[in-house]
Amino acid sequence: MEFASWTRDEQKSRLKAWNAKAAKQLQATCQPRCPDTMRTGSAEAIPAYLNNDAVEIAPKVADAPLTSVAAIQASYKSRSKSDEAKRVAHVKRMSTYQSWERRRREGMHRGGRERHEDAARVDADPTENASAPPDAIRALPSNDTDNNGGIWFRNLSYAAITHDPASKQHVLGQMRAALVQGDVVHLETDAEATGDALSDSRLLLQQLTIACLLFCDRTQDLVPRTQGTTVSMTLVPKTRS
Repeated sequence: MEFASWTRDEQKSRLKAWNAKAAKQLQATCQPRCPDTMRTGSAEAIPAYLNNDAVEIAPKVADAPLTSVAAIQASYKSRSKSDEAKRVAHVKRMSTYQSWERRRREGMHRGGRERHEDAARVDADPTENASAPPDAIRALPSNDTDNNGGIWFRNLSYAAITHDPASKQHVLGQMRAALVQGDVVHLETDAEATGDALSDSRLLLQQLTIACLLFCDRTQDLVPRTQGTTVSMTLVPKTRS
């Protein structure tokens, strides 16, 4: 693909040089080996016969040279597509690809069967524990409301929320509802009380903040504040910005 990396002026100059060289070579091959005195015209040429019938011999026509950049690029593209198709066919014939394809189909079939069994198990008793919240949600501390209308979420456990997506969605739903109503949301977590690492507590508050950015004032400070083992964060709704 060296030709494709050249500039257009270089490609044109190379094409002119190649066409001139091809014309010289074609003229040299078409010249007869006999002297000029022994040359004969087409009318004097001895015709060829097959079964006493004159046979017209068609002259061999050389392929037209590629005289444009677009034609050469199209030729390269066609050749690359053909080579790619050959490589794909070769890979599909290999035993490694066939074994991988077999394992993939078995995994898809197994996954579909498991999803069907789970759906059947849920449909068997849809009212079982329908009103009972998950254990992680019950373990979360209840939010408090201060006198100024702000809502506090204290000591959120990183382990409980990370390992139970339902509890995370429960907390996010309460936070978003408060922000939509125009209430300020305060997040405060004591890493020593929750048993989490300080970095995990900061990460949890950052994740909750990013998930609620649509309802917050983005000009506020979005970096959690750390004081000892306590990490805190305040989210101001858009209506108060």
